[in-house]
Amino acid sequence: MRKKELRQQDILKLIEGLDISPTMYKNATEKYKAVGTYLQNQGLTCDIFPQGSFSLGTVVIVAQLSRQKSKIFIMN
Repeated sequence: MRKKELRQQDILKLIEGLDISPTMYKNATEKYKAVGTYLQNQGLTCDIFPQGSFSLGTVVIVAQLSRQKSKIFIMN
């Protein structure tokens, strides 16, 4: 039984290590809000909000960050 508990603790630690930090979350949130503010200051009416994994709360730290960053904009 003790082995099972240790494995569960190890798995939980690994899972916690995948999540982004509160600082990373705050940084990303500030940036997408800044994009919305900038666009509105340019005379565009828009709503900027998180999409996909960020919206679902399932963002994970990528093992190796590429030089290309993906940004998705949906415009109506």
